Amino acid sequence: MLGMARRSRTEEVRNALADAISYTDELIRDERLRAHVRAAVGHGVQATGRVREDFEAGNVASRLAADKKLRKNVRALLDDLDSAGDRLRRKRSHRARNAVLIVAGTGAAITVIPHVRRWISASNNGAIDAVARAT
Repeated sequence: MLGMARRSRTEEVRNALADAISYTDELIRDERLRAHVRAAVGHGVQATGRVREDFEAGNVASRLAADKKLRKNVRALLDDLDSAGDRLRRKRSHRARNAVLIVAGTGAAITVIPHVRRWISASNNGAIDAVARAT
């Protein structure tokens, strides 16, 4: 394969396991994710209690359809699970892109604007002269 070394199967498994462990570690330490899951469980418990009450009272379908508190709890449960799911999905980091844009933008501004270029070179020369006088 043109000198390209293939990774062994155990090496691939080891790398995948290391990625899974680091991802799991991030999730365990995520306070907001745990808060969303706790809230979802709480809303689920409340909804279950409402369903159990309606089930024991009879005429379940019409009672569940008319139960506004149950619908509110189920809606809150789904919102909390959605928020937890958003926290679970990895977000792409744009640090490198942002750093390149800042450096490129600063470089372009310095080269395009002669006044700024003269000001920077004058301030550097002043600093160099001050260091030379001090020694």
